[in-house]
Amino acid sequence: MIQLDNREQAILAHILEIDSSITGKELADKFNVSLRSVKYDLDNIRDWLKEQNCQLFSKRSKGYWLEISEKQRQSLKKALSKSAAVAPLPVQDNRVKSLIFRLLQSNGYVSTQEIADWLEVSKNTITSDLEEATAMLAKYNVTLEKRSGYGLSIGGVEKNRRNVLEVLLQNELSEYDIYQIMNRLVSEEKPLSDSIYFSKESTFFSIFKNVIETLANLLKNLTFNQLNYAELLSLSFRVTIATSRMLLNQTIGSYKMLANQNRLSERNDLTFQLMKEVFQLYELPLLEDEYSYLFSDAFEFNNQQDIVQITKEIIDAVSKKLKISFASDPQLFTNLFAHLSLRLGKKRVFVNEYNPFIEDIKRMHPELFEAIEEACKEIITSAPNLVNESFVAYIALHFLVFFEREQKEKQFVRAVYICSTGLGVTSLIKQTIMEEIPNIEVVDFASVLNAEDIIKEKKPDLVISIFPMEDIGVPFVKVHALPTKEDIQTIKTIIKGMASETIAVQKKQKISKRGNFKELKETSLDLIVKGFVIYQKLMSLFYDELIDEFKDAFLLHVFLMVHRIYFDEQYKDEGYISKEDFYSYGKYVEHIEKVFIENELSVSQAEIIALLQYIQKR
Repeated sequence: MIQLDNREQAILAHILEIDSSITGKELADKFNVSLRSVKYDLDNIRDWLKEQNCQLFSKRSKGYWLEISEKQRQSLKKALSKSAAVAPLPVQDNRVKSLIFRLLQSNGYVSTQEIADWLEVSKNTITSDLEEATAMLAKYNVTLEKRSGYGLSIGGVEKNRRNVLEVLLQNELSEYDIYQIMNRLVSEEKPLSDSIYFSKESTFFSIFKNVIETLANLLKNLTFNQLNYAELLSLSFRVTIATSRMLLNQTIGSYKMLANQNRLSERNDLTFQLMKEVFQLYELPLLEDEYSYLFSDAFEFNNQQDIVQITKEIIDAVSKKLKISFASDPQLFTNLFAHLSLRLGKKRVFVNEYNPFIEDIKRMHPELFEAIEEACKEIITSAPNLVNESFVAYIALHFLVFFEREQKEKQFVRAVYICSTGLGVTSLIKQTIMEEIPNIEVVDFASVLNAEDIIKEKKPDLVISIFPMEDIGVPFVKVHALPTKEDIQTIKTIIKGMASETIAVQKKQKISKRGNFKELKETSLDLIVKGFVIYQKLMSLFYDELIDEFKDAFLLHVFLMVHRIYFDEQYKDEGYISKEDFYSYGKYVEHIEKVFIENELSVSQAEIIALLQYIQKR
């Protein structure tokens, strides 16, 4: 069976995204390689396509192209996604990462020859990679140690060494790997494949499979709207890393036993339960520092006034850098404040979280990404470890909504979008797609965890997903985390092929649902009055507890909150939040729920948490 390397996969993926032909020179320029290298790559791609019963056409004056149906195109994309995790490692970047991974799974020194044999390359090749490995490790404050007669090892603080392992896993897993892992967590009928990135390291992968099986059993008793797949991924990685490192006698701190085990067990603490079952399987002690590592990269950041100031300073700094008046958009301030409050106030924080938006945002909006990164590093000084590319990318999504604020009228092909959820993310994607594509309405968003339920509930005409999906019974298109021009064109092509009668029927239904001008006028008046009534009631209850500098913004937040609730677009829950933490606000939560119930509105936990950020708890 032909296997494509990373560059060959990228070239084929690009060819699959375009409807026209492309020349070898254009491919060489796009992927920054020689024309000769591209021709070699295309030879392998042609052979791979033959195994899929497809042909790569070429003509000297025209270039390269495929003549396939949309169904065949989607089938090839799925096959390419599945092959991504088992591709060989021909490029230096991947080889260096594998070298580092191998060293971190070894106790003591490993000879250069052993590593060369493991990676199936020459000893000289490994020697030439050491400089790049040293530079990469330096970013995480660890060192590549070379000792004559012994070989290589990685030195430094254990937390930093584990940090490197986690980054490698988060960055190198393919979208199909993530899809498989999440599927196993929610379904016993979908076993975990052996083809994920670190399958070559059999011991590590064996531990990981045990962790996933254990986590899947524990999750049977939890509802998925309390969970975030990125957090589940980080937790499973950390338990695997901790187990593998402790088996090498590399603990992260002291050997002090975890003291409050009974309390954690009574609270059904997911981290403790997973740690306990996996560590017992490998006969490892339940250490306090290991639990702290597994639970979070938590830090104390409870001064709400600071978050208000941070939000203002970030917006001002980015505005100054890009010469754009972001401060003129009050909704940006409200949404970014809510995001930072949830992010900085959460007890469960994983620095190395999976974020599918990073590369797309860096490529498509480099100036914005750089401006936000510089601003965050200068302003968020109390938590410098938090300001990484993932953190910056999520903030960038809020700024991107500013550029996409003007939205065309909603159209009539109903689509469900499967992606990473978070504040601001869904608005950006919805506006981008609906501006670019006629006859479409994004009716809901879902994560991998609840995709099947959402699809069954909404019965969409089309499913758009950043993850590969199987057996969903609905037309499907896979896109990048932030839709590219090629993605938009693919969606347009699919919609164009849908029956015009179906679109016409849906259009009629949509117009009927929206009602006439009189009904819209009455609805808007009702919302304004309802919003003001709720605002006045909340002000009377919490006036003394509200942060002084943020009382004006509180009015806007309440009105937008009422609007979101009325149109069923409430904030999504972000990650696992314990009931104990949520109800620590006691009477505040009770009063807020009562006010909304009195006004015939059902408010979500995530919306209440966002509202609580305006209150200085006493």
